[in-house]
Amino acid sequence: MALEPVASLPPRAVDVCERVVTALPDELAPDVARRVTAPPSTATAAWGEPPVTLRCGTEPGSRRDDLYELDGVLWAMHDSGDSRTWTTVAAKVPVQVVVPDAYSDQAEMLGSLAVALRPALR
Repeated sequence: MALEPVASLPPRAVDVCERVVTALPDELAPDVARRVTAPPSTATAAWGEPPVTLRCGTEPGSRRDDLYELDGVLWAMHDSGDSRTWTTVAAKVPVQVVVPDAYSDQAEMLGSLAVALRPALR
């Protein structure tokens, strides 16, 4: 699956994103397993079909979007109609997760990412 990483990450963000992506779970939910992304990147990940995608080092979430705190992570959620874009707010290195509306358990999926995201939040 093609997933473009963020164009240019500052050196500090490269290290943080590598730690985040390495710590990500193999599954977000039952039958939503991690999959290979192309090009290979230490700042992106994907799970399932349709794919849930993660990009590290994005622009921060907007406080104008709906805000949710899930398992200690503050997210800005933007509903685009066929998916929801969840972006960390007030994070050292912002992380964006796009979840297609085909998945009804989005909060649980995001919760499964909380531990892996800790390096990006500090």
